[in-house]
Amino acid sequence: MAKAILKANHGSLNLTASFNKEYLVNLRVNSYGFKGAASDHAPSTLFDRFLYDLESLEKHRRGKALLEPVASGFRLIIQAANKLGHMKTTGFVRSYNHSLNAIHVNDFQFSFEFESSALKGFIKDVRKCC
Repeated sequence: MAKAILKANHGSLNLTASFNKEYLVNLRVNSYGFKGAASDHAPSTLFDRFLYDLESLEKHRRGKALLEPVASGFRLIIQAANKLGHMKTTGFVRSYNHSLNAIHVNDFQFSFEFESSALKGFIKDVRKCC
């Protein structure tokens, strides 16, 4: 199982993934003191595209990498924040709470910037499971 962490002054992102015909991705986020977590399955084509886009982002310092599984338990976007190559991550994690009469959906939206130098280590750690 791969474990990759992005840390910044105002947030952190912890992504773990395991593979068994498709990826099971767990995402934990802390942004400006708020926390959220979600898990979802991602087909290998989707996860491989995310990795490819991450590597392109790290190399060119522009564009974005998106990971959003079909069931939409979370959305993770890592992208260039500006033309100078600064990076940021945005997205949401979704949780479901059941009561006697309804299912309540809660989305925690997050966004924080991080040092572009952290991206290379993050990619290396994510690659460990592949």
